[in-house]
Amino acid sequence: MGRRSRRRDQHAASTHEACAVTELSADIVIIGSGIGGATAASVLADTGARILILERGEQLQDTPETRDEREIFQRKHFRTKESWL
Repeated sequence: MGRRSRRRDQHAASTHEACAVTELSADIVIIGSGIGGATAASVLADTGARILILERGEQLQDTPETRDEREIFQRKHFRTKESWL
């Protein structure tokens, strides 16, 4: 516990400029804010631990597709183009 995480300014890193480093402190670090990460964070929040969630993806926009079950499950609106295998 008490791990420290460093984050580099992505814009500066991509332009090869000096990178700003931010030091963050947390008791628990959760990788990914999907259903598993969000559930874990929700359950652990009651423990009083300092929780840090790291997410690579963008925040979802508030559009009709983000609330439409047919879009999500049948038309696979959020299906990633990446392959895990």
